Amino acid sequence: VHRKHAKGDPEAQLSSKEMREKAEMLFRYGGVTDAESWVERILRLSREPSFRESDLNAMLNVSLK
Repeated sequence: VHRKHAKGDPEAQLSSKEMREKAEMLFRYGGVTDAESWVERILRLSREPSFRESDLNAMLNVSLK
């Protein structure tokens, strides 16, 4: 099967479900065991009115060392 546009290109966009599944797959590929919770945390960021970098690190439960 020949495709003119790869899935994920603007002409062949991913659905919300496909995008979430791809993000979870990439997190797991990177060694993240709780991929679903990371995707949820990231999706919640759009509901935050504003924040500093330290707030972002706390929200994502990330420690920069």
